Amino acid sequence: MATNFKSLLPVIDISPLVVKCDDSNMAEDADVAKVVRKLDKACRDAGFLQIADQLF
Repeated sequence: MATNFKSLLPVIDISPLVVKCDDSNMAEDADVAKVVRKLDKACRDAGFLQIADQLF
């Protein structure tokens, strides 16, 4: 049986980063911090990440 690798990849909504990208206080935003933690975890667990402009 083939492994469905897409189901193993985390899907992370980065919209809080995009919305706050021009805000000099974005590092203090709780939603931004949550996204950064998820990205960090994805990189540590999988060893890489891919950013796509749309879901599979």
